[in-house]
Amino acid sequence: MESVHLLFGLPMLLGGAAYGLVSWIKYFQAGVGAPTGTVVIPAMLIILGVQLLLAAIAADMQSVPRTPILTEPLATKDSWSRLHHEQR
Repeated sequence: MESVHLLFGLPMLLGGAAYGLVSWIKYFQAGVGAPTGTVVIPAMLIILGVQLLLAAIAADMQSVPRTPILTEPLATKDSWSRLHHEQR
């Protein structure tokens, strides 16, 4: 599910930031205040994008395996030294 959150969250965040910046520059150069909808739409996209990215991070952190796959050590000092001597 975190893939879906990431797939929608990142474009929402970046799209909202880009649209908001372009709109702000446009209205700043015109010397007028931006309409409410022009402010709310990018703000909503940015907030939803951040929330989806946070949900993706939380889901990724929760999917850590709880039980180890291997319960014994990979190698001991003796096995390493035997392997090293066999390669000579």
